Amino acid sequence: MSLREDLDRLAGECEACATRDGESIDYHMIACPSCVDHRLKAEQIDGQVREVRNLSTLPEGERRHVVGYDINDFLNMSETQRLDAMKDMFENTSDLDEEMRTKVIKTRTDLMTSLPKKERETLIKTARTVYEGYDQERLESERRVIDHVTADYNPLKRTVVRRMYKQMMS
Repeated sequence: MSLREDLDRLAGECEACATRDGESIDYHMIACPSCVDHRLKAEQIDGQVREVRNLSTLPEGERRHVVGYDINDFLNMSETQRLDAMKDMFENTSDLDEEMRTKVIKTRTDLMTSLPKKERETLIKTARTVYEGYDQERLESERRVIDHVTADYNPLKRTVVRRMYKQMMS
């Protein structure tokens, strides 16, 4: 389950609980132990979203180091954990403004192209599964960002990377 889906689930449970109670929603959220727990989980999710935003403000070298470290952890996850983590990463990136989103996706793409074949294929397989859940509008938005991100690559690398993403998104 992605962070966004988890947050939506928590909100639904809290809403159902709060509407059964005769008190105000504000009071309910501090008095109900279940909703207090949900609020703490939601704050953790928000913190993860802020981390992605902060990542986009780092200089390229630092951003590359952080994302590269995360990729090593990512590759050691189970397939289900890897899928959930990638969904979260893609969702959190989509919430950024275009400039920040471009920086994060460029770093992610640069790291992906620097990985050996086996590790790269693991990431591609997981990304393909994430992209399968996207509607056409979201896929087109991703394609535009990839085109922008790869614009400064040499022509051969640019074409190879765009083809790689096209295969992931089809």
